Amino acid sequence: DFNTATMPHVKYYNLMQWERDQHLKKHKAAHKALKKERRRTGDDGPVQLARDEDLRAAEQAQARQAKANREYNDELAAVALTHQAKEKEAMSRILQAAMMARK
Repeated sequence: DFNTATMPHVKYYNLMQWERDQHLKKHKAAHKALKKERRRTGDDGPVQLARDEDLRAAEQAQARQAKANREYNDELAAVALTHQAKEKEAMSRILQAAMMARK
């Protein structure tokens, strides 16, 4: 993998997607464990309230992560646009210099 220009692990191809997938896997595992515990105990009193709070906290964390991802993507897009504008300006200067040299 050293000279083939490939990355050694799938997560490095799209790190944000990999992190989302890992988060979903953890969320599914936690949900599965909660369902199993619910079936085992059969108690939906205070345990249900705790589960609801945990699920609400997980949903809020997921919403915060999604917002952070959106903000990060917006920032990347802004940087890319700035870079593109600078490249256009530089190309314009080069073209003008070339036109002046031809005269």
